[in-house]
Amino acid sequence: MLATVPEGKKIFIELKIGPEIVEPLRKALTASGLRPEQIVIISFDPAAIAACEKLMPHLRSHWLTSYKEQEDGSWKPTAKEVAQTIERISADGLGSHAILKFVDKAFVDQYRAAGEDEFHVWTVNDLSVAKKYQRLGAWSITTDRPGWLRKELDEIQPAVNGK
Repeated sequence: MLATVPEGKKIFIELKIGPEIVEPLRKALTASGLRPEQIVIISFDPAAIAACEKLMPHLRSHWLTSYKEQEDGSWKPTAKEVAQTIERISADGLGSHAILKFVDKAFVDQYRAAGEDEFHVWTVNDLSVAKKYQRLGAWSITTDRPGWLRKELDEIQPAVNGK
């Protein structure tokens, strides 16, 4: 699979298990010949991301998280807790579940106020939701409809994508 990554393109590798995979992954990535800027490692497991940062600090890593509404109406983790986790595990960014009623301007502002900037959202298949995250400064938007969404966003804001 690594041999199929075209020159100038990236591969996002989602770790589905814990830190035990990091050393075998490091060996495979080293043998692949891919340049560090072509590789981004993502995981819901903070320990796995921390291990990647320890063994492969030259690669980008993103901690993935979703959110749960609590009985009192609050949401966990909070933006501050997310930023603290990113800092503690030395991740380069956040891959956030796109829940507009929680991951909104206030959340992004609080996340950034805690010293973090890079955030990505997943899975966005609705144009209006994509536009909102684009305005909030999401670095990327994961979607099941990439061609369609890129075309729609380009038609709305051609300057955003350099056209």
